[in-house]
Amino acid sequence: MGQGEAYLIFTVDWFAWVGRMVRQIGPWEYEFESVSKFDTNAGDVFGEIAAGDTNLRKGCSYQHFKGKCILGQGAVGKIPWAGKTPQEAGF
Repeated sequence: MGQGEAYLIFTVDWFAWVGRMVRQIGPWEYEFESVSKFDTNAGDVFGEIAAGDTNLRKGCSYQHFKGKCILGQGAVGKIPWAGKTPQEAGF
């Protein structure tokens, strides 16, 4: 993962998170900012959402987090996120 890039991250319990990577802090852990946990409300359309589908992104339910978050150990998938994170875009 690249520093300053945004990613959609699936965790072992299939929650989805999106945020901008600040730095790697361990072999499997990363510090992120502008982090949101979200539900698509439309099923398994994570690839389309990460690619930038505006209508699907607007239809999601977001729980935004302030400050920085550590994500990693339970991650099962990471997809590059096109454009602004939901927090940056004001969703």
